[in-house]
Amino acid sequence: MGSLGDYEINGSLQTEDSIVITKSEPITVRPATKTDDDGFYYLSNLDIHVNFILEMLFCFKADDDRRSGGVVGSDVFKSALSKVLVHYYPLAGVLTTDSDGRLTVECTGEGVQFVEAVADCDIDALGDISKRDPALLEKFAHVFPEATSTLQAPLLTLQVTRFRCGGFVIGAAFNHCISDGTSMTEFVNSWAEIVRGAALTQKPFLDRGIIRSKQPLADCDIDALGDISKRDPALLEKFAHVFPEATSTLQAPLLTLQVTRFRCGGFVIGAAFNHCISDGTSMTEFVNSWAEIVRGAALTQKPFLDRGIIRSKQPPKIEFPHTEYSVIDAPPGSFTPFEDHQLIFRSFSFTPQELSHLKEIAMADGVINKCTTFTVLTALSWRARTQAVGLSPNQKTILLFPVDSRSKFQPPLPKGYFGNAILLMHCVCSAGELIEKPLSFAVKLIQEAIDSVTDKYLRSSIDYFEVHKPDLTFTPATFVVSTWMRLSYEDIDFGVGAPTQIGPVVLPENLALYLPRGKGVTMLLGLPGPAMDIFRELIKY
Repeated sequence: MGSLGDYEINGSLQTEDSIVITKSEPITVRPATKTDDDGFYYLSNLDIHVNFILEMLFCFKADDDRRSGGVVGSDVFKSALSKVLVHYYPLAGVLTTDSDGRLTVECTGEGVQFVEAVADCDIDALGDISKRDPALLEKFAHVFPEATSTLQAPLLTLQVTRFRCGGFVIGAAFNHCISDGTSMTEFVNSWAEIVRGAALTQKPFLDRGIIRSKQPLADCDIDALGDISKRDPALLEKFAHVFPEATSTLQAPLLTLQVTRFRCGGFVIGAAFNHCISDGTSMTEFVNSWAEIVRGAALTQKPFLDRGIIRSKQPPKIEFPHTEYSVIDAPPGSFTPFEDHQLIFRSFSFTPQELSHLKEIAMADGVINKCTTFTVLTALSWRARTQAVGLSPNQKTILLFPVDSRSKFQPPLPKGYFGNAILLMHCVCSAGELIEKPLSFAVKLIQEAIDSVTDKYLRSSIDYFEVHKPDLTFTPATFVVSTWMRLSYEDIDFGVGAPTQIGPVVLPENLALYLPRGKGVTMLLGLPGPAMDIFRELIKY
């Protein structure tokens, strides 16, 4: 089932040299006006446990009418970014720690990092990014490898890579603690609205205190970039700027943005950001706000920045076991080690017809009477991966997947809430049980986990973080699945229409990611070579 594309690290089918990216040096873009909020910005418990840099790519094609006279200029991008940062002012700050060692953002107004780049081809050369080698995709987002910690890296770095055809890719590298995927998508959409001269459709809601614990130009057209899901990360890294000199996240900017221009007028925006400042939704909203300002529009959604609304209670009250943060130790001989085998990434594409057929198979035994694309595809991939990595039948396997909790709090989080609102949910069973039982068994486990996400469970999780401060540890028995299917990236418009595709630069070994491809789905996955050979056969359900 499904078509696939593949590549290998240090042995890619589409090498990083297939597209040449020429980058400018990063510059700092500051908020257009000074805000009154120049103190410390509270990060919720949902933010601080995802303190790492996340990279996202937004790809845009320019139509023929925009190839001359209608291309978004560099000054427009930067001016709109400066304006949207007034609304998303925490992104212009720096990540630091308070006297208790807790992560926080100092709202210094220093700005975000902005990089311009040019590709030597049309954007069509990029193809489907879900089938691109991460070595290529990494060229489109700028990170700072000199940063030895997230405290040394920018909260957000944006790279705009332009293609000869007028298309472009925006690479955003941001600290996940400042935004989740939803918030980042809203940010990018706000940026695009300003680029177009439109009003913001959603201003960000920045008060994270509402969930606070209670206190006692590339040298080619953009088509040459092709499908970034099939690109080598060594290439994609050129589209997002990072600071390698940062030895920790405390030394890195919270966000670095790189805009890479192509000869065709297209461009790529690469955003490198610390996940503690934003999840994918929030970062998308930020980029959208940037685009709105680029267009000269008002922000459709101003960010809601008060993360204190999801603070933990005082004293904390843990009402659920939260075993998703427990390490599952693997007994000797429970799985085959693959340390000596090279990691291979592949993309698997599923058409709407294939997904419908898969749902019919899952419901055939009558155990479940409905299922979504996410639940059935996750059940299938969890079973296939568990068998592929060689877990013994009695070995416990854990599935982790983030759930966007914005609508699950009571009352729901305000529109434009900027930050991390994702909560990791989990399913646990023995490998033998997962593999031997029908597909409906795994689907039902996933459905029950999703249904258990209530306001009471969310509050218990926040209090659990307050008491235990868990650090996620993955073994071969752990499988993480995430989806970008619901990020509202299609609303982002810098004046050239919506992105043609979005995707990550680098994919962690234990994670599978779902990307939208038309009305179907593309799944990205990395496994050691022998395990991938098994997985690709098992996924043909």
